[in-house]
Amino acid sequence: MTEYLNTGEKELINRTINIDENFIQIKTQTENGVDIQVLKIVESKLNRETKPPTIIYDCTSPDGVYPTTYLFLKKKL
Repeated sequence: MTEYLNTGEKELINRTINIDENFIQIKTQTENGVDIQVLKIVESKLNRETKPPTIIYDCTSPDGVYPTTYLFLKKKL
């Protein structure tokens, strides 16, 4: 599920997110196929004081033009 922080709108999306040390790759299934977005991780922070803990990734497009922030809840599986 994706929540847009500026509107609070939530949407179920068929999406795969892969995170490595330097990049986040997002594959999203669309009506026209697969959309792939790659973001460079500028900084990551783990907030253990939230329940569940929250991981925040400050990212940018590979060319440095589009800043993006991703927030993930760290859940046990």
